[in-house]
Amino acid sequence: MGPWLSLDVQAKPEVTVAVMQKRGSGRRSGRRGEQLTKLEIVADEQTLTPFGGTAVLGELVRRLELVPALDRAIEGAPKVGGLAPVKVRDRGASPGELLVALADSMLLGGDALQDLERLRRDEAGAELRAVAEIPAASTAAGLARRFRRTHLRAAEAAFASAADHFDRELGREAGEAITLDFDSSQVEVYGRKKPGASVNYQGQLAYQPLLAVWAERGRTLATELLAGSASTKGEESRALLARTLSYLPAGHGEVSVRLAPASTASTCSLTAARAARASRSRCRAARRCGRRSSASRRSSGARRRGWSGPRWPRRATARRAGGQSPCA
Repeated sequence: MGPWLSLDVQAKPEVTVAVMQKRGSGRRSGRRGEQLTKLEIVADEQTLTPFGGTAVLGELVRRLELVPALDRAIEGAPKVGGLAPVKVRDRGASPGELLVALADSMLLGGDALQDLERLRRDEAGAELRAVAEIPAASTAAGLARRFRRTHLRAAEAAFASAADHFDRELGREAGEAITLDFDSSQVEVYGRKKPGASVNYQGQLAYQPLLAVWAERGRTLATELLAGSASTKGEESRALLARTLSYLPAGHGEVSVRLAPASTASTCSLTAARAARASRSRCRAARRCGRRSSASRRSSGARRRGWSGPRWPRRATARRAGGQSPCA
């Protein structure tokens, strides 16, 4: 990628991992009566980091000035309905730093806010990361609750602009043809208080992230978080397509869209599952009310044959003759 992305990280002196040898517990190797030894590898040197790959990502984020761009976009988001700012005080992590820290955590295998604590404990890798001071998991959760849809849309646009700048530095032509892939997946979640989650066609409480990906560049342009049972043919999908087209660089080529058939299959499976549940409910209701259903069928058949009215038992007829109601 040339000198534009060359790393400017201060070299540290070479460190040797300590290897300690312990005497065995009396087991013998079977050869000349020697005891087996146990090797214990210790990596407790303060200058070691298990996340050395963050050096490349951190340098890329700094060269793109992604964090300031995200902060400006989120702060300048349209104030719809008195939209409050995500961050009021200057101390602590900014909204852009929170988003980049979460991306760092996910690239390193994290799948929850609690995984930010792994990065916080990595003091040696602080100067390599794009965000040196990772917020605590509780702080990140409180800050994430202040994000609204308008903030996230502004962050999407800022990221698309930074990615376009990156492509220009790599010499990629903006006028080439573009293929947009739209695909969704089911992500099972746990806990009944997950806002927006619903039971999908597999019977799982889930979310359904819908992604719009630029296939030739391998870049995600926009996303939409749907409920697990939601259809990908609704209004949200059309809004996602319009938003994705607005993120494309000026002068782009012809755009083609590919929709994954899995979304249609999921919708059909969900419809079939609902129909099956409704059929089972009708069968259970018919078993509970079997006599009533049989009587209804008999009476309807009698009406078709021209039956004029109910035929009361003899005792009921006698009561009726005496002036009493047959239902008294």
